[in-house]
Amino acid sequence: MFCTVDRRFFTFVLLFLLFVGVSVLFAQTLPTLKREVRVRPGDALQLRIYSGYVPSDHKFIALFQDSTKIIDGDGNIELASLGKVHVAELNGREISEVLESKFKPFIESPKVSVTPLARLTLRGIFVRPGLYRVDLNSSFWELIKQCGGLQSFDLSSLYLQRRGESMYVDFETAYYEGTSLYELGIESGDTVVAPRINRLTMQTVMRYFSFGISMVTFYVTLLNYRK
Repeated sequence: MFCTVDRRFFTFVLLFLLFVGVSVLFAQTLPTLKREVRVRPGDALQLRIYSGYVPSDHKFIALFQDSTKIIDGDGNIELASLGKVHVAELNGREISEVLESKFKPFIESPKVSVTPLARLTLRGIFVRPGLYRVDLNSSFWELIKQCGGLQSFDLSSLYLQRRGESMYVDFETAYYEGTSLYELGIESGDTVVAPRINRLTMQTVMRYFSFGISMVTFYVTLLNYRK
């Protein structure tokens, strides 16, 4: 009877630990597959305009040179007397082509360099939390520098929120390896959270899981010793 109860208890503990382990391994993470970045309302565009391959000193064009344009709720940017230009759901190359056609009557062989800037919100114990518009090709290290760092430098506690769901991202490794925001899988509209209180991190879960496996191993050894 005692051995039967022991076996049932051992089976229960083992199945529980396996469940926890699988949950950790398959916890929701950000996709790392290559994807195309298309701008959305609320994002921004950084524009650089050239005449052929030389930066233009044309007074009209200079109004837009190295400027940042916010995409409004209808997906448009405002280009002064040129009016509004719809850019939502376009990628950088497509936007360049649209703007070059707009500037063509005013400058010879216009070349427009477009850098999409995605919306990213920082919440929690960042020195300067708030809404940022960032180039997804920039590194996570640059983002931390831009916001002034963390009040308590614990990168392992950071996590990401997207449409109400929390996602695990290895921000600590990304910081030290200079991983880009694009490589991390970050998208426009995401929120990076630096919690004000201690929370259960993936590293902590793995430590508890390892401890549990050690206890099961000890229990099995004890059973074999009794035999």
